[in-house]
Amino acid sequence: MSINTIITVSLYAISLTFIWGYWFDATRYPKEVLSLLAMSGIIVACCTKGLKPLKNKWLMWIFALGVFNTLILNRYLLPFVSQGNDKFLMTRDGIGTLSTYMAYKELLYLLIAIMTIWSISSVVLNVKNIVNALNVILGILIAYGFIQIIGFDQFNMVISGVTWHSLVQRIVGTLGNPSLFGIYLAMLVPFAVYTKRYWLAICGTIMTCCTLSATGIIGLCVAGLVMLYYSVAKSRLWVILASFFGVILFFILQNTSFMSFEGRYDQWYQTWLIIHAKPLTGYGLGTFEYYYMTPRMINMFVDVWREAHNEFLQAWFCLGLGGLALLILAVRKFIIEFLRNISPLKITTFASLSVVILAMLTSFPLRVAPISYLTVILLGILLNEEELNG
Repeated sequence: MSINTIITVSLYAISLTFIWGYWFDATRYPKEVLSLLAMSGIIVACCTKGLKPLKNKWLMWIFALGVFNTLILNRYLLPFVSQGNDKFLMTRDGIGTLSTYMAYKELLYLLIAIMTIWSISSVVLNVKNIVNALNVILGILIAYGFIQIIGFDQFNMVISGVTWHSLVQRIVGTLGNPSLFGIYLAMLVPFAVYTKRYWLAICGTIMTCCTLSATGIIGLCVAGLVMLYYSVAKSRLWVILASFFGVILFFILQNTSFMSFEGRYDQWYQTWLIIHAKPLTGYGLGTFEYYYMTPRMINMFVDVWREAHNEFLQAWFCLGLGGLALLILAVRKFIIEFLRNISPLKITTFASLSVVILAMLTSFPLRVAPISYLTVILLGILLNEEELNG
């Protein structure tokens, strides 16, 4: 099976987990396993053709720090000088066992993702097939959103992003989360524009707005502005689109009720209080939900979230200040690589990735299999200097 076939088929399979409903979303693990299998297949297919040096070496440094910080520093060295809950979590008993399992899972996923980016960046790809697949996926997800609007899906009553305590009808996807669905739609819309399927792009924009996800809508605006800024086209269409995105962005930034971060503010603050105790070393991979959730579950807190809703903050929590710095340097390196080799395809790819970069500030896109898998594919394309057919 060719590399392009593996990527295309796996994109369909993993992306469509957004529409498999609550019976599939009861756990993240099936999607994660599917993603790991797909990335492993890509690595095996690419290795037979030979790999070039990895351009973004900050990624490997993140993995190396993860191994040292999680399996050596926090598990064998620091427990000798730790007290109380910190020492308990680092033991081999109770929560420590679950934390160890989560640590190994995150390390495995990180290593496979880095190898996949490396593999895709080293081979010749038929990007046309991949882009066409992304357009078909966008069409299917738009149809799924429309089905929810007309009332087919009974599980789309979720917490309002405006009033917070009331249930409203919102378009949702994997994990019953409207924000993740909005982010994914916003990532796909630029490729509809790239292939000049403007009606598909317009429908994708409308459906992103129907999720009522501020992150998804602002991400779509940012992606549109990226494409406009770097595009050589100066037609009236681009002027109209620029005005459209500008008006939407202005409305969102002015509408404080729509930009409600209630819940996230407390999440970030509580996360920072825990980071403050160990800002240099962090607590190791796989420990966030146990450090953050366990005391709140014991005290019957209602707002128990598994993620920090900020990838940079969670990287600091798990890997310390060094992990935060390496993540920022890795993102910076990807931006530099884009600026070194600007082309219509790279502009579109970076516009899609800009949605993820924005979402990293308010959500957890790298910890959800469909979004993280598409991100890995796009990062590989962004670093690829081979002949891209498409």
